[in-house]
Amino acid sequence: MTVRNFSFLKNGSLLHVLLFPFLSHPKSKGQSYFGHFLLAMSVAIRLLISSLLFSAHAVLPLIPIATRFNLDATIFFLTAKNQSIATAREASRSIKP
Repeated sequence: MTVRNFSFLKNGSLLHVLLFPFLSHPKSKGQSYFGHFLLAMSVAIRLLISSLLFSAHAVLPLIPIATRFNLDATIFFLTAKNQSIATAREASRSIKP
């Protein structure tokens, strides 16, 4: 009978050192890894679309920037996302004993 050694999962191990930042950062924000991933990707995609539209507008000023992606709408979007992070963080702190 073989005894399995799971020492690679202990604190200070390579696997622990590699996974800890991926799990501790979202937890400190009151989110799961997947929830944090979705939030970060939604912001990244939104900023990518906005930057592409502004780049096209810079080269060809006749290309309009959709109201949904203009500076005011982007600032509103980022502020709303930031508030949702703060709300999640406060909710996770209130749950802890």
